Amino acid sequence: MPGQFRQEKINSLIKDFAGKFIGQTIGGGVFASITRVETSNDLREATIYLSVFPEDKQEYAVAKLKKELGVLRTQLSDKGGLANAPHIDIAIERMDITSA
Repeated sequence: MPGQFRQEKINSLIKDFAGKFIGQTIGGGVFASITRVETSNDLREATIYLSVFPEDKQEYAVAKLKKELGVLRTQLSDKGGLANAPHIDIAIERMDITSA
């Protein structure tokens, strides 16, 4: 399906740009990794899911990144070729870890 291909391509583009953006934005001994990106079907909204270490710095990392999301959207528009970059949100990836 062509729409799904475009959605996956935009997810990949956002993930690439967000990875660089996160590396430049977060400091202070905090490591954040993108686990996935989900874009809405109409391509107007995207959520970047993160894994953050140490865990007690999750709120700090999300707040710092959300404060700078305008920079990421500008980069996606200017350098990524997305004329209408989606509204972006940041969320912590919630993993259910159960012991066997």
